[in-house]
Amino acid sequence: MSRKDLDRIRRRRLILRQTAIFGLLVALLVVVGAASIATLLGRMDPLVSAPFSSPTPVTEDWGPVPCPADESAMYPQAALVTVNVLNGSSAFGAATYLSQALEARGFAIGRVENALIEYSGVALIRTGALGLNRAYLLLANSPEGTILTFDPRTDESVDIVIGAEYKSLRPAETVTAQSGTVIPFPPGCVAVSELTSGQVPPSEPADQS
Repeated sequence: MSRKDLDRIRRRRLILRQTAIFGLLVALLVVVGAASIATLLGRMDPLVSAPFSSPTPVTEDWGPVPCPADESAMYPQAALVTVNVLNGSSAFGAATYLSQALEARGFAIGRVENALIEYSGVALIRTGALGLNRAYLLLANSPEGTILTFDPRTDESVDIVIGAEYKSLRPAETVTAQSGTVIPFPPGCVAVSELTSGQVPPSEPADQS
């Protein structure tokens, strides 16, 4: 075999080697890019979990459960309930997943972000006097162990804070609350008039609402 033939073979092998290396690099970049996008959208956990800051733990004494607005209060349509979904757990992307699940059930979605507090329970629903009937519809769709609390906000918005023990919404087929039906009063609930008059302490300081 001539020297020219040997050089041709070496060049061919070099080209094949370079092609294989470049192909692997391109494939790796595609995988890393796809993983980065999925992580950004909350569809997968990050490969490295190192939070920049930690939420503030709070004492979990949320006060009494507020009663519905009145004895004839009815569940509203889900589309009229604007829910702010806040992640108070360490589960990455939990707020995104829950907001998508609530949207699929017809709820309107407001803010989707990390909570300023760290909650160790299942979930915490917070609202003011104008949002109570809406909050009760959200509560009916939430898993057992979810707590409903009152805060001094003046709009109709409702927050749900995802806790460390949260798993998923209550199965849709088990939710009995229907738009236009009367909201039952839970045992031991406190009237809004008592909560707003100062006779009963609010569920949490105003700066955490």
